[in-house]
Formats: sequence, structure tokens, C-alpha cells
Amino acid sequence: MESPRVLEPFQPSEPDTWEDYVERFEFFAEAQGITDASKRRATFLSYCGPETFKLAKALLAPAKLSETSLKDILAGLTSHLAPTETKMARRMEFHKRQQHAGESVSAFLAELRKLAQHCDFQNLEETLLDRFIGGLSSKKARRRIVAKEEVTLASALKEATATENYEREELDASRKAPKPQIEVAHAMDELEATPSQSPVRGVESDCHYVTEINGRVVQFPAQGKAHVKVKIEGQQCDMEVDSGSGFTIVSDQTARTFFPRVILSGPHPCYGNVCLSWALTGSPP
Repeated sequence: MESPRVLEPFQPSEPDTWEDYVERFEFFAEAQGITDASKRRATFLSYCGPETFKLAKALLAPAKLSETSLKDILAGLTSHLAPTETKMARRMEFHKRQQHAGESVSAFLAELRKLAQHCDFQNLEETLLDRFIGGLSSKKARRRIVAKEEVTLASALKEATATENYEREELDASRKAPKPQIEVAHAMDELEATPSQSPVRGVESDCHYVTEINGRVVQFPAQGKAHVKVKIEGQQCDMEVDSGSGFTIVSDQTARTFFPRVILSGPHPCYGNVCLSWALTGSPP
């Protein structure tokens, strides 16, 4: 035995689908061979669902549904669920339509046709063509279409589809292409630092210092100042290490504070990792 055909209930929470539902009911009744007016009314009220039934009953009160024609029932529901917009409002909505992200050009054109149904355009194909070209998200597709002498809606769709496929393939290829490996050299916090660390001299923030040397991307993490204990004439002095300098100096005030009896004079070789700018030659008389 053939299973009975079913038309699902209408959802009043989705009023945009009302016109489609009414059209589907007409086809359903035709397929079932329902031609009697009272039987068509009974069939609709049986299948439309409890929420739609209550809505129809409230909209047509005090008249009873059993005494109201299906045409009047549908008219009452339509005026509530799909109020008629003015022609100007529908046209404004049409002309504002742009191709959405991820929407294919064919789907975009289908939506334009749907919006144009009740706009009453005198030249529908020409208006669709203008809005289709103007609403395309691809600038390349628009340029290629308008560069042609003769453009029809069919040729514009063909050109836009070809450009869409090309851009999709180009994007897929770029995603699959191996990404270049970037060698990152991290500066080490050592006393015997290389001259390449000199760019971070004086940088005291938490960020990284990045530069390019001979084609290599070199990344230097922000570092604190490096210090070393230096013993001079039996006295220990805490000195800052400057890996980018050939010499290390102290101020006159520091020298006199730590070494009041030492005379500072001409240059002297380095001591270990620290080069002194002046040698310690003796005590003042």
C-alpha cells in the first residue's frame, strides 16, 4: 500500500517562506486530486500546523473558519505574514544587493532574479545585467565583462564563472605551495657576543628586535644589561659589558669613587673579556 503523502506544517517563525508554502500547498492539492473547495480548505487547515491554525482563527475572528473560504483564509494569513512592500522599497532592496562572501556568481544571479520578481521592471534582463555586474565581488571579473563590446546576461555569467574558477584554483595552488623556511638566529646572552648583536644595544623593552643580515632574518630577544665583576688593583668593580665596543670605560666620578689613589693615563691592553680605556699606572704622590 502506498504511504500517504505528507505536507509538513508551516512555521510562522519563518514568515519569509510563506509564499513558497502556499505555492507548495497548491501543488500538493493538485497531486492529491483535491478539487472540492471545502475539501481543499479542510486539507490546508489540517496540514498547516497548530500554530498557523490558531493564527488564522485569531485573524479572522469572529468569523468561523468553517464558514470562511480558503481564499479568504489565505488572504488573511498573507496580509499578516507577508505584508506587501511598495514597489520602490522592493527596487531599493534589489539595487542594494551585493555578492556575499562565499556566494557563487550563479547563486548571486539566482537571488537577484528572486528579488526582481515583484519589482515590475520594464526591461528585466537589462536591469539584472546591470545589477549583476555592479554587485560582483571580483574586480577582475567586472573589468573583463565591461571590456567587451557586446554583453548579455548569459555572457556576463559565463565570464564571471570563468574568473571565479580561475581565482579559486589560484588560491588553492597558493595554499598548497610549500612555504619558504625562514632561518631565525637567536642571539645568545654571552659575554663574548658577536658584533651582530649590536643592533639591540640599549633596547630595554620586552619586544624582539628583528633585522635582516645578508639575506638572513635575525631575531634578537630583548635582553637585560650584562655585567661582569672586574678586579683592578685588588678592588672589585661591577662593569657593564658592551659587546659592540672594543673598549669599556668608566666615568671620572666612578674612577675617583672606587680608586681614589690611582692615576689614570695612556691606553692599555685588554684584561680578559673587558678592555679598559685607560691603564692603571700608579698612585698619586
